Amino acid sequence: MATRRRLHLARHRPVLRPPRRPRAWHPNSVSQRFRRLIKRGGFPPIRLHDLRHGAATIALEAGIDIKVVSEQLGHSTTTLTRDTYQSVAKELHHEAAGAVAERIKAKRRTAA
Repeated sequence: MATRRRLHLARHRPVLRPPRRPRAWHPNSVSQRFRRLIKRGGFPPIRLHDLRHGAATIALEAGIDIKVVSEQLGHSTTTLTRDTYQSVAKELHHEAAGAVAERIKAKRRTAA
């Protein structure tokens, strides 16, 4: 029973274990360490959560399916992902419509 519970937790709660460290880090420790590294590196302040949004935005802009991005983010539904990244989705729809229009124009030119 205890093993089943550990497996359940492992699936639903990612654990960070750095090399040579027997115990998992507390989320606050990860954030503090990240802030120190950012400051030491001379980068502008950014949160880990901001990197998450950036990665999702880049994935969507690259044409990765919304279902895949939603699963990577751990969202329960694609609706949550769509609502969160609605502005990216609108831009992608606009680009898609433009690409279709260009394709139609190109077909007309070759048919004429």
